[in-house]
Amino acid sequence: MPEQPVPVTMGSPRFETRDVRSCLVTLAWFPPGAVLEPHVHDRPIFATMLTGGFDLEFASPAIRRSRFSCAPGTIFTEPAGEKHANHVAPNGARVVVLQPDLAGDELPRRCVNMLDRINHFRDGPLVAIARHVAREIISPDDVTPLAIEGLVLEMLAEAARLEGDQRLRRGAMPSWLGHATDFLHSHFREPVRIGDVAGAAGVHPAHLAAVFRRVHRVPLGTYLRRLRLDWAAEQLLGTSVPISVIAVQAGYADQAHLTRSFKREIGVTPGSYRRARQRAGAPRRTQLLSDGVARGGPGVV
Repeated sequence: MPEQPVPVTMGSPRFETRDVRSCLVTLAWFPPGAVLEPHVHDRPIFATMLTGGFDLEFASPAIRRSRFSCAPGTIFTEPAGEKHANHVAPNGARVVVLQPDLAGDELPRRCVNMLDRINHFRDGPLVAIARHVAREIISPDDVTPLAIEGLVLEMLAEAARLEGDQRLRRGAMPSWLGHATDFLHSHFREPVRIGDVAGAAGVHPAHLAAVFRRVHRVPLGTYLRRLRLDWAAEQLLGTSVPISVIAVQAGYADQAHLTRSFKREIGVTPGSYRRARQRAGAPRRTQLLSDGVARGGPGVV
């Protein structure tokens, strides 16, 4: 008898889902230490781990590697109907999940093929897009459905291209690079030198810089700046903390430094960004936002 499919929110006490043009987009939080017993979903999964993490364990003996560790910044895919279990980390897990409906002809064949295989990888630009999706879900306005649709299609298309370039092959990323990336996600608000990251990974700084850029497609410094900027943007949307305080907490020298970076990357000042969202009726703070910060994590979206 076929396994009864369950929603991706099984075991999640707090989640938000948007249905955008034949794709369910969910931002969900899973409690620390939770175990989701073996189950299946009726749609393929394209997921990005934002904070915390879990181990993904597949039941099929045909899968060469049955257990994958999904730390912050990990992207993974599961075909529809693939039986698996989730073992949530001690600090919980917050994840953006895309579930395209493959019944129609909405997606190119390369995207469909990519979603029909198990993939497990990291890619800085794709994670940045996923954090943008999360911000749209947390703080919606009248343009949010269009924005999410565009971001979803961009993520799926780019991932399909990467797989075509054989960059998502299992084992393509050395384990030490995972340690280096985890170190950045844990310490991005602190003064970080490349020697610190290389030491955590156990490799030479020059080797780290070259491989990091090849895999993540951005230099290490750019990746770190994006983490800081994304964290600052979340604080602007979800709290009333003064901008000067957010700037220092995010790792910037002062408010002027944050303002320059924010305007260069996002096109507006932090104050304008906060006011625009407030005028659009964005919530001052949501439970999903508070989860990442209250539990001691960086709260990166």
